[in-house]
Amino acid sequence: MNAQAVTRLLERLVADETFAVGLVEAVGGRQGEAAIEAVVAYGNENGFPISAIDAAELQRHLIADAELLEGDLDDDDLDAVAGGVLVGMGFDPLQVRRAAEQALAKSLGRSGNTALDGFIKQW
Repeated sequence: MNAQAVTRLLERLVADETFAVGLVEAVGGRQGEAAIEAVVAYGNENGFPISAIDAAELQRHLIADAELLEGDLDDDDLDAVAGGVLVGMGFDPLQVRRAAEQALAKSLGRSGNTALDGFIKQW
């Protein structure tokens, strides 16, 4: 994973609501590989050289961190994400989640955990 680019992208997502809304709009209704490609394209267009592997790995960690926050992980999953990648990169998972929820609400007119979880899981 290009940790530096992913870290910078996360920093921008948390700090810049317009950027976060742009990411939500870039992904739109795409799912699976098409959504991953949209995340990669948006990141690269905005100066964050990430790959499909980076985007997929970030998605996996965002889902795991969300499940950790909600207490939905079993012991094996908890061991696998202990500390979480976001925490390891210096991010508070709640801060990232709040920024994403705000961007989703602004872009799609939807808010709440279910909408955000659905968006993260679709890409």
